[in-house]
Amino acid sequence: VDEMVAVYKKVSDRFPLEQKAARAQFSIADIYVRVRKFDDARRELTRVIQNFSSVPVIASRAQVQIAQTFEQEKKFSEAIQEYEKVRDLYPLTPLGLQVPLHIMRFYKQRDDKANEQKAYRQAVRHYSDLLNQFAGTSTAGFYHSYIALTHIEAEEWERAIETGDAIIAAYPDTPFAARAIASKAEIYVNNLKNIPKGIELYEDFIRQHPQGQGVESSLLKEVRLRLGGLYVATTG
Repeated sequence: VDEMVAVYKKVSDRFPLEQKAARAQFSIADIYVRVRKFDDARRELTRVIQNFSSVPVIASRAQVQIAQTFEQEKKFSEAIQEYEKVRDLYPLTPLGLQVPLHIMRFYKQRDDKANEQKAYRQAVRHYSDLLNQFAGTSTAGFYHSYIALTHIEAEEWERAIETGDAIIAAYPDTPFAARAIASKAEIYVNNLKNIPKGIELYEDFIRQHPQGQGVESSLLKEVRLRLGGLYVATTG
C-alpha cells in the first residue's frame, strides 16, 4: 500500500494544482478505502477540496466520497452531514443535483419514514429554490423536472402528475414537456393502474412528435415500444 501511495503522491506533489494531481489523490483515497484506512482517505479527499475549491465538479466528487467513507463505517449522521455539504456548496453540479434524492433513498432503504419525509420536503424546497433562482432561463425546466422526480421518488403520484402538467404548460414543445408526458403515462400505467389513460398519453406523445421533433430519439423509440406493448397486452 505504501509503495502505491508513494507513486501517486509524487504526481500530486509535483503538480499540486493541476487536474492530474486530483486524479492521483482520488487514487490514493481509493487505496486507503480498500484497506479501510478511512481517516487517511478523508484527509486526502479534503486536500482535493482545498486545492480544487474553484472546480466544483472535482470538489463535489471529493465531498461525496468523504460521505461514502462514513457510510462504509456506518457513521450515518456524519455521512448525511457530508452529503448536505455537497447539496449546499455545489448545488449545480451533477452530484449536487442528485444528492437530495440520494438522501431520500438513504432513509428509505433504512425504513426511516420520518426522516424520509423530512428529506422529501427538503428536496422539494431545494429544487423549488433553484427553479425560482433560474426562472425564465433555458435551464428552468431542468430544475422543474427535478421537482417531479422528487415526487415520484416519494411515491406521491398525484403531485408528480400535477408537476408534470405544470412542466408541459410552462415549456411546450421542448424535451422537458416531452419527458413529462412520458413520465405521466408511466405513472398511470405502473402506479395508478389506469392503462387506458396511459395509452392515451402515449398516443398524444406520438401525435405531437410524429417525426421525433424536439425529443430525444431514444425517448421516442422507448415510447413507441411501450405503446406497442400496451396494445398487445390490452388486445391479446
